[in-house]
Amino acid sequence: MTDYISELYDLAAAQWGMFTSAQAQELGLRRNQITRMVKAERIEPVTYGVYRYTSSAESENIEIKAAWLAVYPKRKAEDRLKARPFDAIVAGTTAAALLGAGDFHPSPYTFILHQRKQTSRKDVRFLLCKIDEEDVMREGGLPVTTYERTVYDLLRLNEDPDLVDRFMQDASRKQLHRFNLDRMSTLLSPLAARFGFPRGDGQAFASSLITRNASAIQISRTLADSPYKINAFLPPSIIENMKTAFDNSEVITSIIENNNLTSSISHICEDVEYEESPPPDNEETEND
Repeated sequence: MTDYISELYDLAAAQWGMFTSAQAQELGLRRNQITRMVKAERIEPVTYGVYRYTSSAESENIEIKAAWLAVYPKRKAEDRLKARPFDAIVAGTTAAALLGAGDFHPSPYTFILHQRKQTSRKDVRFLLCKIDEEDVMREGGLPVTTYERTVYDLLRLNEDPDLVDRFMQDASRKQLHRFNLDRMSTLLSPLAARFGFPRGDGQAFASSLITRNASAIQISRTLADSPYKINAFLPPSIIENMKTAFDNSEVITSIIENNNLTSSISHICEDVEYEESPPPDNEETEND
């Protein structure tokens, strides 16, 4: 028993102070032993089948990490994080919460999987699809979709566009993220028609989102560094609309303070007629 407990503690130490009941049983512990540890207040449940040691410091975003551990409860976090492709990638509103931007609730805990898997949990959602490595980053020790991919997922999953705007604003202001126009254009191309843009015109869609929600913040940061780098993240059409502002420091100050740019690119989600658009190839939603 002592050896089991020692091994379990070491395992949990490498998993944000947590372990799954499946991992404990793999080490030789029985369910009633886990129950006794709970009653003795040595451990406490975090979510179904996942426990944390009460003596360990509580990890940030512990509920998301616990949900991620529970996706493949027998596998060690260390092994899962070394494997490629990642077996479960934090996505959607859960990704937004993990990235610390916007007002999205992390639940239902959403993960992109590369192989089909069922779940009976109502607070967990799996998205079965292929995802490029460039659309995945690490945050808080977990694999999570990039800011650009998160915007795409939020929109395709029909989240409130106003909340998506807030996510982009927070990502730019609080997290100092500079949105990649080229990547967003590619990702948003299948959604353009649904949001009132010409079919397949992801660049117009991405430019509109970036202009309204992130450009002023990115401009102020870039100008503080070097005004000659402004074309690093804005397309020529937007720069043309802003030439006058660049020559007038008072206008720039107003733009920065109000986070509001004048652009010829139309706003989205205002009296837009939505039309059905098929999802990208090899992509389907699984919400069991």
